[in-house]
Amino acid sequence: MQLIYTNSGSGLLVLASSGIHKLWKWQQKVCNPSGKSTASIVPRLWHPVNGAVMFNDVNESKPTEESASCIALSKNDAYVLSASGGKVSLFNMMTFKTKIRLKGHQKQITGLAFSEALNSLASSGADAQLCIWNIDGWGKLKSRSLQSPPGYTSSLVGDTKVQYHKYQLNLLVVHESHIAIYDPDLVCLKLWSPREPLSAPISSATYSSDGLLIFTGFSDGALGVFDAESLSLRFHVSPSAYISPSVSSSNNTAYPLVIAAHPYDCNQFALGMSDGSVQVIEFGDADPKSGSSAPQEIDTLASSNASNLSLNSQQLETVQTMVQNMRI
Repeated sequence: MQLIYTNSGSGLLVLASSGIHKLWKWQQKVCNPSGKSTASIVPRLWHPVNGAVMFNDVNESKPTEESASCIALSKNDAYVLSASGGKVSLFNMMTFKTKIRLKGHQKQITGLAFSEALNSLASSGADAQLCIWNIDGWGKLKSRSLQSPPGYTSSLVGDTKVQYHKYQLNLLVVHESHIAIYDPDLVCLKLWSPREPLSAPISSATYSSDGLLIFTGFSDGALGVFDAESLSLRFHVSPSAYISPSVSSSNNTAYPLVIAAHPYDCNQFALGMSDGSVQVIEFGDADPKSGSSAPQEIDTLASSNASNLSLNSQQLETVQTMVQNMRI
């Protein structure tokens, strides 16, 4: 349901639909002496020595509906704030023990994000509301309804995700109908809604580690990379570029439910797919922000595991993907 890198960049934290958290860590080995994350080595599932499990309060009041899930990690990787449709839980990342449980929106919370710069927590809910909370006393500072994209006549229901920019002032808001940038006063600065060549509903989005790009997933399996300031499309990736033919030919094509950007390497991000797999993707040496302003498309897969996907030399030389055998 949710997938994020630890801030150290050496682990991946997953929140499953059952409310259970799983943490994978890359280990120091002969083939990986630095212990850094890499697409070429499968990380190891990690547990504290006390055997504790991080388990969320799952919303069981409406069993026919899928519970929304959200997660936020403190800057020093010491604590994780998480919810699976019920109360918000604060866990110790070293022991996995529950510290506190918090009550938030009247409807289920679907997104959480910390800002140490503002000393606040941003939350989004199924009621299409954005709220800012003071971390010290957990009092609500301000709230605002989501701005609808032009021509969108339906009500803004469903999951809304939030993420602070690298400098923790502006807020990325992600809904199936749009992505948007809000300032600290919750004023919408920029908004983009699906259109050709990316017309499917949005499934996920995240800032790159340097805050200059926004990686975005769509429900048909496509990926889009946007300029974080203008929300202009830099390039898009067709599903066939990274999804194997055996998966894409099935009745239910896998698509990225969640995207996690590496905290330091702006050329690496991970996709949590709807079929339960996790893919780690790395760009080549070329800068994806350089080159023509016209959006470019990636639609050719050279091989099923490590692949070289060609763009023009000024845009992006390679995209390497490694499908990890990591299952939730």
